Amino acid sequence: SDTLVRTFLPIFEVMMEKSLFRTYNLPSDTYAAHTGFRSTEVLWDGAHRVASTILHTKPGSGIPQHFSFDMGVQAMLSRFVMHSRLDHEYRFNHPKVFELWGSNEPNPDGSWDTWTQVGTFTSIKPSGLPLGEQTADDIAYARAGEEFDVELQQVPYRYWRFRTLDTWGGNSDVALGELTFYGKVE
Repeated sequence: SDTLVRTFLPIFEVMMEKSLFRTYNLPSDTYAAHTGFRSTEVLWDGAHRVASTILHTKPGSGIPQHFSFDMGVQAMLSRFVMHSRLDHEYRFNHPKVFELWGSNEPNPDGSWDTWTQVGTFTSIKPSGLPLGEQTADDIAYARAGEEFDVELQQVPYRYWRFRTLDTWGGNSDVALGELTFYGKVE
């Protein structure tokens, strides 16, 4: 077969500085903490392998649901890594389908009119096995962090919304261990 020769330029990216991240509660955010669990700050504390430091929303709070946060700087994201709750990989309240939205001037009333969707993402179980079944490779993949490319962002954003549309177990609550973002600070 023919040989193809191409030149590829790497995308410049750095890990976003998590010490700058802050919860940015808006009136329309549907996030409500489950009893005994912490708020969104645990999503950028670096403790993605600790089952007790997770974001866990209140059961029965309904889907879809979303929370907002301030990244501290405007950035063009190239990708992000999501760690699920330890021992909840591909079941229960592990996000399955979710969106990422960005804004630079969120409306204080919490409406969506100042937000731009930068992607819809789907968590993929490598084995493809049905709900309730997973391989050791599936668990290892999830625990390493599921990586998602951000391809639709047109301008840098400072404020972000993570909106869960579906969970692996069909739960009405969400649990996340850590979010890590990569890109270019503008």
